[in-house]
Amino acid sequence: MDVVFAVDSSGSMSGKIAKAKEAVKTFIDKIDALSDSSEAGLVSWHHGIEFSESLTNNFSYLKGKVIGIGASGGTDLNQGLRGAISVLDANSRTGSSSQVIIFLTDGVGKYDLCKTPGSESGEAADKGYDIYSIRLGAAPVKTALEDMATCTSNGKYFDSPSQKNLDTVFNDIFKTVIESTIPHNIGFEIEYANGITPTGETQSSIDGGTGLSDGQERDFSFTASSKSANDVPVLNLANSKMTYTDAKNANLVEILLKDQVHVPPRCNQAPVAICQPVALRLLPGAAEVCTNPDDVNDGSYDPDGDPISLKIDKACFSDPGEYNVTLTVTDDHQAQAVDVAPVTVECGSSKSKSGKKSGKCGKKSKSKSKSKGKKLRH
Repeated sequence: MDVVFAVDSSGSMSGKIAKAKEAVKTFIDKIDALSDSSEAGLVSWHHGIEFSESLTNNFSYLKGKVIGIGASGGTDLNQGLRGAISVLDANSRTGSSSQVIIFLTDGVGKYDLCKTPGSESGEAADKGYDIYSIRLGAAPVKTALEDMATCTSNGKYFDSPSQKNLDTVFNDIFKTVIESTIPHNIGFEIEYANGITPTGETQSSIDGGTGLSDGQERDFSFTASSKSANDVPVLNLANSKMTYTDAKNANLVEILLKDQVHVPPRCNQAPVAICQPVALRLLPGAAEVCTNPDDVNDGSYDPDGDPISLKIDKACFSDPGEYNVTLTVTDDHQAQAVDVAPVTVECGSSKSKSGKKSGKCGKKSKSKSKSKGKKLRH
């Protein structure tokens, strides 16, 4: 990342400038500790530009220049922004980098709103620079500082009611800037086994941490979907180039990952159907007796651990007897397995008045009556 500190050095800062300089130097130390290609610059401004320093990775030198910031003159916010923009404009970096202006002031001064044609904040936004503005104290300059921050894509306004709050504010800005440098929307290509074609562009993101810049590495994992309806897990694609877009969805950058592991797509295994015998009793007077898939099932499962559904071809019976019921087990890829369960339907204990078991449970069998003929006398 490239950071320019635009510090108000007007006369109103005379009692606050020492603390402001300490906060800036602490921030520079944090940039230095990243051990990456980040650079920082400096603009001391009041009603004009007191002095400015180009972007550098010589942080000891830059901290020495911070010590030289004074406190005199009037306040022109436009001048401070113009100076910071000029430093970033002169950036010689050719690769992708987050470019930030940290703008600190304690007073009201000239400022052109973002939507004003030719405004400094509007120019910063057009160039992709982000402004993090800080109000030190309670001067009525909040509107201007909020405007310049929200004018940019990732900018943010911070309040520091007193000098004691400056360290916390600068620490919050550091975390915010670092998070904005984390790559998002990582696009990658995978060579699928068995000629499987991906359903479309696959993306992932890296979350948390302290950013990813030149020379840094981070392990992560992602899942790519294929037309086989199975997920294809891939860990740490490596030895092949991979591109990502930065937080602004711009500046495609190529990075090289390590420890390549290709995991071929999993072949779906059919479920296993297991049945058990079922005994049913048809109670007296009942039209039928029924069972259900759970009664028939005896531990059917899917070897892949996928969800399964159960279905039987016949559930209800109106007559006693022996039956075969087919259980169909289906996984979420529509693979199926079947098994047959013997189902026995018996009558209850009721008997007919004649003492004989009825043909249907609880119903008398119909018997043919015999008529006795009478002899006719002639």
